[in-house]
Amino acid sequence: MKKVILLNLALISVALLHGQTIENEVKNAEKLLKQKSYKEAIQELKSAIAVIENEQLNTMKTDLLPEKVLDYSIANSDEIMESSSKSYISGNMIEIAQSYSKPIGNVSSNSETSEGFMGQNISVITINISNVPGKMCDIANTHSMNSSEGFEMESIVPTAFKGYRAVKLYNTDARHGKYAVIIGGAVLEINAENIENEKILLEAVNSIDIEKIIQYFGK
Repeated sequence: MKKVILLNLALISVALLHGQTIENEVKNAEKLLKQKSYKEAIQELKSAIAVIENEQLNTMKTDLLPEKVLDYSIANSDEIMESSSKSYISGNMIEIAQSYSKPIGNVSSNSETSEGFMGQNISVITINISNVPGKMCDIANTHSMNSSEGFEMESIVPTAFKGYRAVKLYNTDARHGKYAVIIGGAVLEINAENIENEKILLEAVNSIDIEKIIQYFGK
């Protein structure tokens, strides 16, 4: 009950900052708390938390992810693969993602792009920033082995970006690649489909302000 009261007080403070957005949920939670309807009060607070988390995600996406990457613009839903990462907050885990696209010329008929992009004249870059431990472990493990990790016909290669541990992957035939780097308490990840060359991956990484990532996720 003590935790509920403390959380309630915290949400009231947030409500003052966000106007009417969560005022009703907070008021309902207060009433339910006085009635000792704890489960119902918690549900109201969870609704308020969801609003706050959505606000947090939108703020982080606006602050960390650019409106354009190189000559790529924010992609519409029809251009994004269903398997693309989604932005979410789950407990202490935060993941924000945004896809960017641009039209390209005809792809060679013998070029095997990944499923969902075959035959399409669209190039897509997806930027993902998260503090998911598994992603950090994957990069750290690749460096500790000091060797490439086979993935079908591809290899994840350990590298470095401005002194940070990173990994990269590029398949010339499939025209897709990946670049991921541990920056403080987060992983910045670039996934690209139908790109012209490997250089685009590094250029995309350089388009992100890593100091802002450290401000949000820590060192």
